[in-house]
Amino acid sequence: MRWIANPPDPQIAATLVQEANLSPLIAGLLARRGITTAAAAAEYLNPQISRLHSPYAMLGMKAAVERLRAAIANREKIVIYGDYDVDGTVAIVILKTAIELCGGAAGFHVPHRIRDGYGMKDEVIEEAAASGVRLIISVDTGIRAFAAAETARRVGVDLIVTDHHLAEAGELPRALAVLNPNATVSDAVPLVGENRIFTKLGLEELRRPVNAGLKALLKVAALDGGKFLDAGHIGFRLGPRLNAAGRMDVAQDVIELFTTRDAIRAGEIAEKLDQLNASRQQEETRTVAEIEAFMEADAARREPYCLVLEGEGWHRGVIGIVATRVVER
Repeated sequence: MRWIANPPDPQIAATLVQEANLSPLIAGLLARRGITTAAAAAEYLNPQISRLHSPYAMLGMKAAVERLRAAIANREKIVIYGDYDVDGTVAIVILKTAIELCGGAAGFHVPHRIRDGYGMKDEVIEEAAASGVRLIISVDTGIRAFAAAETARRVGVDLIVTDHHLAEAGELPRALAVLNPNATVSDAVPLVGENRIFTKLGLEELRRPVNAGLKALLKVAALDGGKFLDAGHIGFRLGPRLNAAGRMDVAQDVIELFTTRDAIRAGEIAEKLDQLNASRQQEETRTVAEIEAFMEADAARREPYCLVLEGEGWHRGVIGIVATRVVER
């Protein structure tokens, strides 16, 4: 494969060289990315927290914050309902920690990929309500949880949905508030705007970790010792190890990893995640090899626009990744 670079607009590149004091190389790269002014170049090259939008610009934020503040003030029982992938488990840790820093307390629920499947379940909400929970906050799930939202209303639980997935034909569940942000590095979206700010500042903090679990995770990923970290390290070294918990075993390990203060226990969990990721890689390689052998056995199998494949013993936690690999081939 041969890559041919699309040449930048020479006038824009020259303007960036002169007005933004950039080298011709950097100016050309920025021009190719649609950055045409010195101000835009400065914002792109020097992300700052002061450039973040007001959180209240997001639809549903005011109602969600007011309800959460009331719950903390009244010492209500709160449950965070997450997902088993990296964005869901880490989001639980972040929200749980934030609630605790504000003086509240929150339990959490993480479904098991194989036993429970994806999405919010009525029985989980009903059990929470029966135990006295009056506020459930979803993370990385819930944007299409129409039935679950109705169940929450029926049992007297306020539901706040925070989910980056797309709504179904513009319809939203009848929750107290629905917040629909877009996710970042491990979900492979463009690193521009606020995503770029979060990622840049986050990478800086990763180079000086204080959390016992984060230190242990960086160590098993051979990223400790103050090494230079970039988005690729998150997407291909850290993210997969955190994802492996939900794919191969119990996603709750990720929450324990980042909430324990015991360095020895953190090391044990990080080692387990590392081993699970290795197992995930082996399962993925084996399954892809089986499919390739099947495809190569008959040329006609490579002709259809759509393929439905099955195999004995394929792990449900990796078949999604395998499907992506097959499409790429």
